[in-house]
Amino acid sequence: YNNGGDLTLTNVDIVQSEVFGFKQASGSASITSSVVHNNGSDGAKLEGGSLSVSNSTIYSNTYLGVNASGSGSLTLTGNSFYDNPNGAVYVSVSNGITFTHSSNSASGNGKRGIIMQGTLTTDQTWTADNIPYVVAGITVNSGKTLTVNSGAIMKFESTSAGFTVTGTLAAQGTTGSKIYFTSLKDDNVGGDTNADGSTTSPA
Repeated sequence: YNNGGDLTLTNVDIVQSEVFGFKQASGSASITSSVVHNNGSDGAKLEGGSLSVSNSTIYSNTYLGVNASGSGSLTLTGNSFYDNPNGAVYVSVSNGITFTHSSNSASGNGKRGIIMQGTLTTDQTWTADNIPYVVAGITVNSGKTLTVNSGAIMKFESTSAGFTVTGTLAAQGTTGSKIYFTSLKDDNVGGDTNADGSTTSPA
C-alpha cells in the first residue's frame, strides 16, 4: 500500500494478496517487467498519485487487472492482460485522471478492453491501442472536450451506456485509420472483446 512514497518495482511477482495486489492512494510507483496475478480483488488499484505499469503480465485476478477509480495519472505500456473476469482495465474519468497507454494486449475471460466510465472533469484525449475502449457511460459536460484520435475503437457496453455530450466531442479519423463506434458484441472490429466467441452479435 503506497500512501505517499516513491516505489520502483522491477521483476517482481505480486501474487495472492487477500484484496489488491498493489494499491496506491498517493505518491508515485513504477512497476516494470513484473507479474501481477491471482489476487483477491484487482491486480492494481489507483486512487491517487502517479502509477506506471510497463512490460508486465497481469492475469487471473478476481476482478480487474487495473482499477483506476481515483485521481492522479496512470500510464500503461506494453502489458499483457488475461483472465481478469471483470475486465483488463477500468478507468473512471470523474476525478480528473490523466491516462496514457500504448501497445497493451488482452485475452482470456472478461472484457478484453479498457472500460471507461464517468463524467469528464478535465479535457481528455483517447488514443488507439491494441485493445479497444469499452464505453460504460461517458458524460462530456459544457466547457469540457473529449478528443478521440484516429484509429481508436470504442465499443459500447449496452444500449444505455453511450456518450452524453453538452460540451465538445472531437473525433476525426483518416481514410487509413478510422475511428470506430460500435457494439461490445461486434467481433469484426477489435476482436472478441466480450470474450464469448460467436454467442452474441451486434444488431
